[in-house]
Amino acid sequence: MKVYLSFILSLLCLTQLWGGENDKVIKLTYKISYSNIGEDLSWAKSLLPNTQHLYIKDHQSMVVLSGGHGGDQKYIVNNKDGNVLMMMNAMGKKFVMKSTLAEMNLSNILFQEPSYTLENETKKIAGHLCKKANIELNDGKTVVAYYTSEIKRPKEYKDLPLHHLPGIALEYTQNIAHNIFSLSALYECTNSEKIELNDNFFTIEKGLPVIEKSDMKRYIQEGLPITTE
Repeated sequence: MKVYLSFILSLLCLTQLWGGENDKVIKLTYKISYSNIGEDLSWAKSLLPNTQHLYIKDHQSMVVLSGGHGGDQKYIVNNKDGNVLMMMNAMGKKFVMKSTLAEMNLSNILFQEPSYTLENETKKIAGHLCKKANIELNDGKTVVAYYTSEIKRPKEYKDLPLHHLPGIALEYTQNIAHNIFSLSALYECTNSEKIELNDNFFTIEKGLPVIEKSDMKRYIQEGLPITTE
């Protein structure tokens, strides 16, 4: 159950991917904090990531979730073909799970075109002036986000939550729910910078076994070995 919970949380924490400038890699760092965790899930706190790093260059994006006992979880996205490669670690076994942006977006309510109301309230987040937005989700819940227009992204990139806002969300809440748990995750950007990285940064480690997302649940439920065969 712990492995399954870690797997589900990793999928739902894949929250922001977009294109950046050609000459630099945009790196955004978010602090993640959780609430509404029931007593029966207190053991799960150690599995949850507490930091999210985003790297964006051209059509390539990477999300790195860290801080959980399962180790870093990395997600590489090709914004041209919509393919997603997730480098994961389950019970000490490293592997790559293949998925697509369309498939990932189905599990995240923030992608489902919620309505929103823009407010005049502002505050500084990671050195950027942000404006407030009230987001009315399709499940009837309302969350608050703060976005900035100071970080530019190409219009053709639509594969990030809250992409309908007139800017990048630097603070927002995501309600994560599953049939075995529910909680709220607050993402707060703590740093924004432009860095230089080798293009090989956006590649997966060689030799890792690759599993289709559609097969992952069966591997977990049946306890199948994750091998390269």
